[in-house]
Amino acid sequence: MSTLPAAQDFTELALTAVDVQKNTSLGAMQHHVAEQKQRLLEQARLLQEQLQLIEQREKLAEKIYKANYNFTPVLLKPYSLYEQDNVTTLSMIAPHEWTNTVPYGKFVGYVRQLGDGTWEPTEE
Repeated sequence: MSTLPAAQDFTELALTAVDVQKNTSLGAMQHHVAEQKQRLLEQARLLQEQLQLIEQREKLAEKIYKANYNFTPVLLKPYSLYEQDNVTTLSMIAPHEWTNTVPYGKFVGYVRQLGDGTWEPTEE
């Protein structure tokens, strides 16, 4: 038993109550920090995915700007992309529209130009 007045009595019981409060506060803080970290990680993943899509569009645009074609592409209109012997050709003619063999080689896919000058793969 302590001989100190109650205001100055720092027995185990008083410390235990403070420790419980600290642990409760620590647990709440850890929970909220973990939630915030998770949200930031999800945002970072989304930004990484967006960056990869932009980089893919940039590479495709560079490929098309080096390609052979003799027309001015219309935004958002699908075009056919062909490759033969490391030569890329952009065409207004789809592969099923050729009567015989495709003169530009292998059909790579349909593409369309976006308003920012990049290109994206698309369905016909």
